[in-house]
Amino acid sequence: MHNRVRSVARVVLACLVLLCGAVAPAAARAQPPAQGAETPSEEEVPAPSQAVAAAPEAKSSGRKPIALAQEFRLSTALWPGSVASGVDRFWGEIEYRPRVTGTRSRVSGAAELLFRASLSGLALSPDDSSLRIQSDRQTAMIKQLSVSVHAPVDFAIGWQMLSWGHATDGVRVLDVFQRQDLTDRLRPEPLGIPAVSASFGNRGWDTEVVWVPSALTDRIPVSPSNVWYAFPRSATVAEVDDSGVPEFSLSHGEAGIRVSRYGQHGDIALMAARTRDRVPSALELRRDASSGVLQARPVFEPYWLVGASAVRTAGSYLLRAEALRATYSEAGSAPVKSGIRAVAGVERRISASTDSHYTFIAQYAMDTTGSEQIAQDGAFLSSPFRVYGHALTASATAAWRRQYQLETRLMRGLEHGSTVASTKLSYTRNDHLTIWVAADQVGGRAGTWLERLDAADRILVGVNVNR
Repeated sequence: MHNRVRSVARVVLACLVLLCGAVAPAAARAQPPAQGAETPSEEEVPAPSQAVAAAPEAKSSGRKPIALAQEFRLSTALWPGSVASGVDRFWGEIEYRPRVTGTRSRVSGAAELLFRASLSGLALSPDDSSLRIQSDRQTAMIKQLSVSVHAPVDFAIGWQMLSWGHATDGVRVLDVFQRQDLTDRLRPEPLGIPAVSASFGNRGWDTEVVWVPSALTDRIPVSPSNVWYAFPRSATVAEVDDSGVPEFSLSHGEAGIRVSRYGQHGDIALMAARTRDRVPSALELRRDASSGVLQARPVFEPYWLVGASAVRTAGSYLLRAEALRATYSEAGSAPVKSGIRAVAGVERRISASTDSHYTFIAQYAMDTTGSEQIAQDGAFLSSPFRVYGHALTASATAAWRRQYQLETRLMRGLEHGSTVASTKLSYTRNDHLTIWVAADQVGGRAGTWLERLDAADRILVGVNVNR
């Protein structure tokens, strides 16, 4: 399923060299910040469209200041409870994340890669304590590789991070062009998508047009040894058939347009697009004609959408809301249907001192495009990759002494009471070293997708090194 991405990664280092020779600095046209972008930690939250002071222009010295950032991450994860037979309960991973950026005149470029080596095993099992490669997690892939031309109409081409949504806590309704690595369900990794985009603005208005030549889907777990494997583990379903993943074809292309208005106290945006689900819309259970094996085949349905978002400041509060109407073909998979996806919430920031900051977020989310029940309709099974129905999310972040940070997040489904809770404590020794420990708790109820992950509580420890 991931062969197309892996093959492209082999030429990335050469692309980095070309990028370094093709770009160097200059001032690009100032862009209004994205709706709901992170604001300084002050008691009074600035307007979303408040401009950030531009950095002084680099002196014309003929040099090419290319910015190279590197990050190394080492982490381990342990599932101490009982898990399904054959599921690895221990992960050990090391990641290398290089990022190169630079500009020359009106041209800028960015390249970001991800190299991950992952080992896993049944560490607590007396029968099998050996480690092996975790095929879902081990990867070498492109996160971003793009070139931009800044002019009255800005153009960008390449692997881009296209984030049109501004909600948080894992619920981003309008990020329809944003891919994710879902091989770790509770800590998804944002990924770029190959696209051509153009944008232009005037007097607080901004218009962006996007064309994706061919659809790409999220990276989903396909190895039964992965605890986040969401396909049926029944002995009657022997394998996963990835033939439902769209092949590269211009006929699978996607496009969208967004018009935004930036104001002193709030921003609004309207959008329309033709796209498809990045996660499986449904699972098709079918029998292979040659081998007679029953397979689970993920299906990715296309749809039309119209959507809107709004962000407004009110003193030290930030209000966000976004929604879209998805229209699927009547001939599509039975468990997915046309409906509304929406999220609305409030964010409150408090600065107790120059060294202490607190952030609180509460949101309500809904998705009526499918059934929350893991239900079968004919040969189709409803998607286990999306939480349908109605849910509440909440998070709290505390940072103090410029070194410590505590994050707590909670999501609770309202129909069946399923919950996901995560906590992470970080210690930043300096600009180059961060140590963290985290814990996740999953509680599923019968008939929901979380029921399959009811024993997926885990403990994580990691170290991040930046250069």
